[in-house]
Amino acid sequence: MAQYSTAEAKREFFLTTDDLRDLPKQSIYCGFGTGPPMKVYDENDLEEAALSKHGRAGLAKKRAAREKRESNKRKREEEAAAAVDPAVAERNAKIVGRKWDLHITSPESVAGTKAELVFGCLPPTGWPGESTIDCNDYSSPASSFGNIHGFKGKSSENDSEMKFVTKWKRGGRRYTGTLSVQVKPSDMDDRKPHSKDDKVNGHLTKENVENSSQGMEDDSPLMVVGRFDTGINDGVRSWSFKGYRKHAE
Repeated sequence: MAQYSTAEAKREFFLTTDDLRDLPKQSIYCGFGTGPPMKVYDENDLEEAALSKHGRAGLAKKRAAREKRESNKRKREEEAAAAVDPAVAERNAKIVGRKWDLHITSPESVAGTKAELVFGCLPPTGWPGESTIDCNDYSSPASSFGNIHGFKGKSSENDSEMKFVTKWKRGGRRYTGTLSVQVKPSDMDDRKPHSKDDKVNGHLTKENVENSSQGMEDDSPLMVVGRFDTGINDGVRSWSFKGYRKHAE
């Protein structure tokens, strides 16, 4: 006979904590460091409780509705997977390595202010200094910083616009922001020769790009556009930007 944990019992049989309170149960200890014993319920007892609460027709209706929701969810996921453009993921991967020189495009009060974007890897790990967005013009109301952590929500490298969580500790307080970035074909030619050894696993690396001095022509030029919400209601909280890959000196 199948057994269900408390969470599974509630989900599969549409029951509440009150519904489960008086049902027969077993306590299973899962070992040291696993927390308190887990309560499990027998399938027959749960089915009987569900029928008593919802009625046979009502329970069948709830199960049919759940199956429809799950079917629709699977369909959406399949459609989303089919819609993934490999070219987008390939282009997004090239955000890694070289620094990106940014200039703020809006709001108008800080348009033209310079900033810098760096991705040490994709997805970022959140390691301090690995991946950052930095407007270090302290005279500007847009002055801000974000240590880039992982993707935000369900965003991924397959999205035409990637969204990331940023963190910034300032004045003893921690702030969480959001960085939205699109990698696009450049609207100007920013190519510059670099060494054939500048690629690791097909992608440019920060160290090799900065140290390169000779060799072959770069891939098709790219640019980044996006928006940075710093999470701080001080000065300019959110600003849009456009930028190009920074060339090694």
